[in-house]
Amino acid sequence: MNVEDVRVAVRRVLADLGADARIDVDLVEDGLTQFAFPDGGTHASRVEFETEGDLLVAVADVIQNDVNFWLPDAWGEARPPCPGHPHPANPVLLDREAWWVCPQTGDRLARIGELPGSGG
Repeated sequence: MNVEDVRVAVRRVLADLGADARIDVDLVEDGLTQFAFPDGGTHASRVEFETEGDLLVAVADVIQNDVNFWLPDAWGEARPPCPGHPHPANPVLLDREAWWVCPQTGDRLARIGELPGSGG
């Protein structure tokens, strides 16, 4: 695994979440990837992937699950927002590409890293 690929994926996901933050990424023993969040918390996970899409979905899952805890202005917010709904969009692999999808309708909102206004 290339740790730089994971770092690029982290930056793309953070942009979509509207998070102007830094998450450090390191490879640790036994093939685990460790994410160090701005609040000092860490999360170690196996981020295994064959394609860029797999990687983006895996990274989005990790970061999205914790964003409300370590990003002070995100508490109680749906990130990324799902237009017209109170829930966040879900990261999903479709046709080997990573997408933000409405969990209620299944509508594709944008590819991960390309949400409008995210700078991606």
